[in-house]
Order: sequence, then structure tokens, then C-alpha cells
Amino acid sequence: MRTILRILGVAVGLAGSLTAQTDRGYPDDDQLARALREAVAGHERRARLSSLGEATPGQPIWTVELGSASGVPREQRPGLLVVSNLGGDRPIGDEVLVGMVKSILDRAESDETVAHLLDEHVLYFIPRPNPEATRSYFTAPRVERRLTGRPTDQDRDGRVDEDGPDDLNGDGLITQMRVPDPDGEWLIDPEDSRRLKKADPKKGERGTHHLWIEGRDDDADGQYNEDPPGGVDLARNFAHAWQEHDRSVGPYPNSEAVSRALIDWVLAHRNIAMIWVLDRHDNLVEVPKGSGSSSSRAESSGEGSPGRRGGFRRSSVPATQIQSDDLGFFEEASEKFRELLGVEKAEAADADGAFHAWAYFQFGVPGLASQVWYGPDGEPASEDESEGEAGGEFETPQPSERRRGRKPTEKAGDDREAEWLDWNERVLSGRGFVPWTQFEHPQLGTIEIGGWKPFARTNPPVDRIGELVMQHTDFLMYLGQQFARVRLSEITVESHGSGLFTLTAVVTNEGHLPTAVRQGEVNREVLPVLLELELHGQTLVLGDARRSLGSLAGQGARRELTWTLRGEPGSRLSLEVRSQKAGRDRREIRLTD
Repeated sequence: MRTILRILGVAVGLAGSLTAQTDRGYPDDDQLARALREAVAGHERRARLSSLGEATPGQPIWTVELGSASGVPREQRPGLLVVSNLGGDRPIGDEVLVGMVKSILDRAESDETVAHLLDEHVLYFIPRPNPEATRSYFTAPRVERRLTGRPTDQDRDGRVDEDGPDDLNGDGLITQMRVPDPDGEWLIDPEDSRRLKKADPKKGERGTHHLWIEGRDDDADGQYNEDPPGGVDLARNFAHAWQEHDRSVGPYPNSEAVSRALIDWVLAHRNIAMIWVLDRHDNLVEVPKGSGSSSSRAESSGEGSPGRRGGFRRSSVPATQIQSDDLGFFEEASEKFRELLGVEKAEAADADGAFHAWAYFQFGVPGLASQVWYGPDGEPASEDESEGEAGGEFETPQPSERRRGRKPTEKAGDDREAEWLDWNERVLSGRGFVPWTQFEHPQLGTIEIGGWKPFARTNPPVDRIGELVMQHTDFLMYLGQQFARVRLSEITVESHGSGLFTLTAVVTNEGHLPTAVRQGEVNREVLPVLLELELHGQTLVLGDARRSLGSLAGQGARRELTWTLRGEPGSRLSLEVRSQKAGRDRREIRLTD
């Protein structure tokens, strides 16, 4: 097992520097830009900060590129792309992304392993491409939202954005309403009055309440908060398994300027060999399903009956399962990630329209997804922890220490809601949950307002940031060791006299991954490895100057090739192997007797 870097000191220092920038615990747009500039400052040889476009007028979509300036151009090296907070409701992802950038650059000055990674590869980072949604974290009233600013007629009444949530009780938070109604779906839990549960008619249960987001019926249509401002969930707007009948995912795939800009940027960087998304999706804690038999493989890959392109016609059913040949990598990555974060279960959104699903099924590279923070970890609260609040409203003086691998507190029936409530009391001293309080609603009469504070269950207390940066940087270094890497080796020249020579070369994949994962071969998005012999006055007798090698498996797979050629003894020629995802290698060869 390769050594994984431990970067706790750097990560903890970073957590303090960023969280001090805002009383909310996470940086707003201006502070994020400043943090990125500070992270790359003084590292001009290895880092470049730029923009791939604008999310909104005057608001750049930032990109950070890490890789040594000397040697092979960065765009020709195998690359890893990390994107954070696509949905907009998890600024913790942006914080951890900036932390990883700073940690990698700081360690590269003295750590040979990190320096070698940046010499041989390129790391790309794109934080917060959806700032419109994230701004709701910093504005009042505070409401958890994942929608861009595109006006959308969610209720199809010919008007847009006319019935959003309202801060009825004036506490600066949008929480929930418990509305008494004998036709409601919900029951108050008799064991814990903070909770509601769905009534089960099979058990003779009958609902007593509706559970709605806090607000009024602003358009007098009998519905509450059904048409809020904005309307497109950017994290579900991408062109794979896009859900056409869901109005929140946009009028068509990649309908938003940000999603189009992101896709265009990735397509212009074909050296990207892996993509990791830090948002609300997950395939690192929960191992993704893989296709089994050859027939299921054809179905999952989009292959169908014989047709014009390469012998197959595309299936109309989008792929949903990982190719069986690729599943091993996902399983290994899952094992490493769970080991580092000490997490065994994940509550994740489905991958329909998700960027990481597009990355694998359409772009043809491993697409990984994780949530950064997975909620209560079962640790007992320390004195420092009891002062913190989810989302960082009440900062703690110092990050507390936690042991990795601690399993969550066991609850009867694996009751996750009970776990959350226990964590709220134990770690936050109840500050993440607003007690249910009676309120006279202007339209509904006597109701109760309360529930979880916005962002309390999606972003951790600020004392967790340092540890999360450390864990994710460890995993980033692990991913950096998985790239495919083509090399020319064992080049020999044999002279037969009279200017006739045999040239033999071995191409080796020295990396862990294949030069193209199986899905990249199936959808033909990853080009085959190409070997090219550049002659300088010589003549080929046997063999082709350009040879396609297809995909090379990882972990030392080899291909031996030979040419017979005629040339002047002592003359020189060149041999180069190129791979879209595994770099290139070039050798100058002399024809010697």
C-alpha cells in the first residue's frame, strides 16, 4: 500500500484562516476569490488561477490549475478535475477544495511525492460554479436552496417566482410549518414531539398534520411556496439520464450557461482522466452497481443492435451501471475513501442528470462523487464542540480532535433522524434545531413553526473543517497515484548490414488505471494509444509509421512492436507514444551497427 500523506497541521491552520473571514463560518463570493488568490500566491511555478467564464455578470467561475511549469505542457499530462458545490447548498465543499489547493502547494515545497505528482500530472479545481444558490447561505432570511436564478413557472400558472417561502416569525430563518389537518399525511411522533412520521394506513394510522416550508399562499391558489425564486437545480442539469418531466432540472440538458461552460471547458481539456465532484451525490461510500454478464454490459453501456457507427447503434435507454471491467477501480476507491473518512453509509441523491454521471457515461472517465461531510459520526461532544453550530454561526476556538473510523452511535431500527437529533443535542447543544412554536398564520390559523435550521444538516460545524481538509487531501493524493502512464522502454536496434535495421520497442502502461476505462472505449470518447515513428531520410521496409495500440491495461501491461527499415548507419529518428489520458513519451534513436 502506498504511503498516504498526513497533512493535519496545514489543514488545521487553513481552517482557521478561512473561517475567520465570515461570521457565518464559510467564505462568501468575494472572500472565496481572496482565499483562492492567497492559496496560489508565491507558487507561480506550480499554480495558475483563471476563469472559464461567468456564472452571473461579474462573477467568474474560478479555475485553479496545479502542475509544474517546466517539462511536458500541462495540457498533455494526465489530469484530475475536482468540482465543488454544484448544487449551491454545500459551501463546505468550497472550503475543503481551497484547503486541498493550499495543502498540495505547501507540501510540494518540501515533499518529493507531492512535487513528483505536480511534475508528472495536472490537477484542476473548480469551486462554487453555482454562486446564485450559495448566496442564500449569506443573505436574510436564510433559506436552503439549490436553484439558479433562472425564473421558472414551477406551478405552470403563467407566472414566475410568485410564491416563495416567507419568514413568518421574523427569526431570519426559513424553517417549516406543522399545519393541523385531519387529512394530513403526517403524525407527531409520540416518542419525540420534535419529529413527524408518515401515517401508515395499514397500521390503522391517520395523519394529523401537513408539513410545509414556512410561508404564505402569496398567489392565493391554495398552495404554499410552490413557485419560489429561481428554478434550475444545476447539479441535475447535465446530459446523462436527465429527467425531462421534472421542471426543476431545466428546460433541456445543459440549458444553463454554467453547465454549458463547464462541459465546454472539460471537452477542451481531453487530458482529464478523472473527475471528482464534492456535492450531495455519492458513489464513494456506497459502492456503485456494476454490469454483470455481457448482455447486461451491452444494455448498460448504451450498445444495441448492429448499426452504422462501429457496428452498433445507440440504445435509447441511458446507461445506469458501471461497466464490470471498471467496477474494480470504483470498489478500491470506495474502500480507501471509507477508510479515510470513517463513514460506512451515505444518504445520497440519485445520479440522474448529475455531472459525475456525465463524466463517466458520456465523457468516458471515472466519475467520482462524495458529500464531504456525511453527518453525525457518533463521537461524544467535547467542551469545544458544545459551543459550535452547524453551518458555522457560532465558531469554536480550536478544532477538536476526533478518531478516524469511529462508527455512528447505534439506534434502534437504524433511525437516522434520531441520530441527527442526538447529535444536535450532544454536539450543538440544540442550536441546529428550532423548537416548534405556535404561530397565528394569516391564512391557516394556529400552526407551529420550527424544525431544522437551513444548512444544519448539509454543512458541519467549523471545527470539522481542518480534519475534512486533511482527509480529502489524503484521498486526492491516493487518486493522484492511480493515473495511467505510458512509457517507451526496451528500445533496441539490430543491424543486418547494408543499411538494413530492425527496430524493436516496448510500450508499457506503468500506471494503475488502463489508458482508457471500458466505458471510454464503449462510447468512443477516449482515443486509442498512438505510436508514431518519425523518419529522417530512412525508408520503412516492414511496419507502419503510425500504429494504434487501442487501450493498454494498467499495472505494467506491455505491447512490443517491431519495424524493419533501411537507412544510413548513424542516422537518427524519433519514436513517440501518445495517450489522451496517460501522457506521452518520446525517444530519439540512432541507427548503429
